Amino acid sequence: MPTPAQHAELATLAARLDAAAHGEKVALVEAAASGMGVTPATIHRWLCDHRHSDRKRRSDAGKFCFTREEAVQVAGVVKEGLRDSGQQIITLMDAVAWCRANGLIRAERVDKATGEVTPLSEASIARALKHYKLDARTVRQPTPHQSLSSPHPNWCWQVDASVCVLFYLPGGQATGKDYALVPLNKAVHYKNKPENLAAIERFRVIRYVATDHCSGVLRVKYYPHSESGEHTVAFLAWLMAGKGNLADPFHGRPFIVMVDPGATASGLVRRFCQQVGTRLIVNKAHNPRAKGQVENGNHLWEMRFESGLKFQRDRVPDFAALNDMAATYQLWFNANKRHGRHGKTRFAKWLEITPDQLIVTAPEAQLLKLATGKPETPKVAGDLTVRFAGQKWSVRDVPDVVIGRAVTVCWAPLTEGGAVALVDQRTEDGRQKTVQYPLEAVLKGEHGFPVNAATIGVEFKSPPDTVAVENAKELSRVASGTSTLAEDEAARKQKGFVPFGGAMNPFKTAESAAPVTYLPRIGKAMEPFAIETAARKLNVVEAAAAMKAAMGDAWHVEMFDWLARRYPEGLTEDVLERLIGDQESGVRCQVSGG
Repeated sequence: MPTPAQHAELATLAARLDAAAHGEKVALVEAAASGMGVTPATIHRWLCDHRHSDRKRRSDAGKFCFTREEAVQVAGVVKEGLRDSGQQIITLMDAVAWCRANGLIRAERVDKATGEVTPLSEASIARALKHYKLDARTVRQPTPHQSLSSPHPNWCWQVDASVCVLFYLPGGQATGKDYALVPLNKAVHYKNKPENLAAIERFRVIRYVATDHCSGVLRVKYYPHSESGEHTVAFLAWLMAGKGNLADPFHGRPFIVMVDPGATASGLVRRFCQQVGTRLIVNKAHNPRAKGQVENGNHLWEMRFESGLKFQRDRVPDFAALNDMAATYQLWFNANKRHGRHGKTRFAKWLEITPDQLIVTAPEAQLLKLATGKPETPKVAGDLTVRFAGQKWSVRDVPDVVIGRAVTVCWAPLTEGGAVALVDQRTEDGRQKTVQYPLEAVLKGEHGFPVNAATIGVEFKSPPDTVAVENAKELSRVASGTSTLAEDEAARKQKGFVPFGGAMNPFKTAESAAPVTYLPRIGKAMEPFAIETAARKLNVVEAAAAMKAAMGDAWHVEMFDWLARRYPEGLTEDVLERLIGDQESGVRCQVSGG
């Protein structure tokens, strides 16, 4: 801004410029700029407050030859070149050239008087983009966000996991010394050098941070290697369970847990939250503002705590020591540092929680048992085992299992053994509850047999009776009228054994029932019909024998020749009977004549 003395000079200059002839104004402005130590452009800008022109505003003032449709095409090309870091890798000049070459824009000005067509300059196009609010700087602005609130403490926890600014280096593998805390070196452990990242993956430190959205309580715990569903569940169980420390009042089940997509939202975490009755909200990917409080908590923890670890590296021999240091610091921080939003310390604000809002959970060890994988239902084999997760597991100690039927099995990574069977049982007050039974893996010896198999000729092992076997034995004793298994076997070996002592008559219902009588029904007689029987055909020899037997002494040999000539294909019994009748009635065969 010009000084008061300069304002006086500018007023004088404005009057002289109004009175100056054509061609003299440039020299006056340059002389004033030299005298005030500024540029001529600054003089012209300052003169706006001292000169009032009577010239009319141009009719096309504020209008652009570069239309908005063309501006959208160019701005779209520039936007595609914007990186996540905000760097612009496609220049406006290149975008305009590409669009012109592909016939997407004209970007030109036509002189109405002469008809001359002149391409618009890059500066003109840049001014038009800024006017339409399509320039890269405007487009890069973040979208508006909505403020979020929580009605009380433990209403919503925001949880986030990230790689710490340090990693753990075990002794003997790289340094030859004891455990040491080594800060990351960006020049060495750069993301574009995967071989170096892979070398430290086993030694990385993962920081889990949680914030209570209402009070701002900040809780942190460290885990090895990488972000996982198991670490997330262990962290949530640690947060919810009581710590047994009067200096650490923070505990209870939250109504909502807000996380990012990934391992913190795995199926294991979802099932755990469902078991404890917490609603899990998974934010959209690449949207850190959705849980900005915990993102800020990560930054705050890096500055307040992790920045000082390099001065105390000798105090961190393992994860337990690191977490002890973190616990001490976060208790002090939450108890003493005031939050800017509510003006109280974080613990003081959290302690405003009411009994209705504080849902006390089971101890941490019991909460960890709720972390289970997706249940499966394998069938029980004859040796009382099930196949699950590529391995055989014994279900001998699981109640109510039946060979051939399915049993619910799931993976419990945070409990001893890993696999558990889920059995629904009734409590004394009639409520149904699910009980977990840890399963023991069936290990094999050097020859491939199960290690608990009985050695032939050396030992005898009897598997426990299943509920089906016990029920079958009970039914057998009821049928034999005995009370022990030995008595049942002895009774069934006796000759003439009858179940239930003969008292069971399966036909008693039919025998004791009164017969049912029915009224006869009227019908019509069946029409008579005859069955024709075809006469049996005899050959010549059979016919001659029959005739000889019937004629007795009247038979003579010439009759055989006559039959052979007359009936070479044989004759039926009725024809034979007729011939015999003819002979008996006196009609003789004409032997000679045929």
